[in-house]
Amino acid sequence: STITDADGKYYFGNLTPGDYRVGFSTIPSNLVFTQQNTPGDNGNNTNSDAVPSTPTAITAVTGVITLVAGETDLTVDAGLKPNNDASVGNFVWNDVNGNGVQDANEPGVPGIIVTLYDVANNVVGTAVTDGNGNYLITKIPAGTGYYIIFSNLQGTATFTTRTDNVSAADISLGSDPNPANGRTSAFSLTAGQYLPTVDAGIINILLLPIKITSFTALPKGSQVDLQWTISEQTNVASYQVLFSTDGSSFNTSIATVSANTNINATYEAVHTTPVDGINYYRIKTIEKDGTISYSEIRKVTFGKAGTVTVYPNPAVDMVNITVTGSMINKAATISILSMDGKILSQQKITSLGQTETINVSALVNALYIVRLVTNDAVINKTIQVLR
Repeated sequence: STITDADGKYYFGNLTPGDYRVGFSTIPSNLVFTQQNTPGDNGNNTNSDAVPSTPTAITAVTGVITLVAGETDLTVDAGLKPNNDASVGNFVWNDVNGNGVQDANEPGVPGIIVTLYDVANNVVGTAVTDGNGNYLITKIPAGTGYYIIFSNLQGTATFTTRTDNVSAADISLGSDPNPANGRTSAFSLTAGQYLPTVDAGIINILLLPIKITSFTALPKGSQVDLQWTISEQTNVASYQVLFSTDGSSFNTSIATVSANTNINATYEAVHTTPVDGINYYRIKTIEKDGTISYSEIRKVTFGKAGTVTVYPNPAVDMVNITVTGSMINKAATISILSMDGKILSQQKITSLGQTETINVSALVNALYIVRLVTNDAVINKTIQVLR
């Protein structure tokens, strides 16, 4: 760790080649982190690279920064701004047991429209829940009399039992809207406040199965070939191939493919302009009723040769290991070790693909070592598993 100097500059020297993240903290109380400008390890020295976890977070962390031997990267920055605007969020879920409370394993509901009104019934902001059921409305002036209406419920879906009113005592696990109209009680927001407890439970949701049975992203010359196989795609309208340079902000669509009528089908798209460094991909499934879901993430690396990358980090259930071109098709052993060197799991692979996936769902919340061993290399990477 280090501290920025009088000009806001900092420096870490004598680093070994590998993957890093930079975290920023201890900011002045009247400031918050600005938004990340351009995702990824992009070498842009005029943008903010750190990503705050919430609009009022007092810490922020960059995406993965990959350093090769001899490289000096002086472009990893964080921007701050006055803490004036308020924001509100954050979750709409399928209340399977109808008790009005978010229980373990109850999934989020995507595609729900969230509209924020002021005391004069003017629309202040809107959002749509993402594939995990989360939403966020930002840049809200301080004021009183705000309320939210949740809408765009499909088919037989209705709101669950109301267990909360939006207030200072509001718990984060209860459902806030009136079941009759989807409207919450009135609430106030102070300057810079983040209110993350305005949630809605929904019952009687008819979820049609959509299953991506395989999804691959592989280098093909200077391009990336993406293929995915679908089963049970009864209600699908189209698929979008989303691209990211940081593995978290998938704001670029490189292809849209209409669904056909086959129950089982294979689709393909080509990314003609991947970037040097790490390219992340995921499939966005769009149903005919507007419901959205997302695939797992795949990763292809160009340019920075000689780098083995492990993502996501921190991880929850799965970890992907992308190897260098020279390692592809080689025999290897992938092990998970505790920090004191005890082998917790081991997988032998006869022929490495560019990306291998290992299951870490049985591990507790801690740091671990991922070890990749081939006949001519031993690679160790540290990961964190969250529970």
